[in-house]
Amino acid sequence: MKRRNLLVCFGAFSLFSLGNISYGVDNPDVGAYWILEFNGKLVPYLIISDKELNFGKVPVGKMSFRTLVLRNNGYGTLKFLSITLREGNSFNIISTTCSTPLEKDQSCSIVIAFSPTKPGKFQDILEITTNDPMHKKVDVLLWGEGIEIHKKTTKIKKEEIGKNQTTPSPSLPPPPPPPPSSPSPEGAK
Repeated sequence: MKRRNLLVCFGAFSLFSLGNISYGVDNPDVGAYWILEFNGKLVPYLIISDKELNFGKVPVGKMSFRTLVLRNNGYGTLKFLSITLREGNSFNIISTTCSTPLEKDQSCSIVIAFSPTKPGKFQDILEITTNDPMHKKVDVLLWGEGIEIHKKTTKIKKEEIGKNQTTPSPSLPPPPPPPPSSPSPEGAK
């Protein structure tokens, strides 16, 4: 009997691998046959909602939030080995639900905040490491711009305070007219 290794692939990723396939005729009473031995394993497949997150223009000292969704589209269990920011300046991981492994069709999320401390353009890389053989390390570009908000102020000199200020006197409404007098039936005599 002859033995050959076989790898089964579907679409853009491998769902599982097969160890051996055997074929031949060992018994003269039986025609040709195939024997499949399944000793492979199921693999995960990571799907990410965005390859980059644009936070836009954010005033200095304020925060803007974005959510990244990660999904397991494979048949094996997806494990996150690490989720980190490369530089960590002006961007922060606020929360994540990706701390436990994901089975097929399960998803999790990472909330990231951008909080510029000065005007200018900022960027960082969110690095995600998994057990997915096709996506062992994935980088997500984060970028935004810190802008300065100028409030219009009017300067008043100290000696000007209180000068030329008039308080309008409240105007009173005119008094109501007197009620009409009606002749009484007794006074009509």
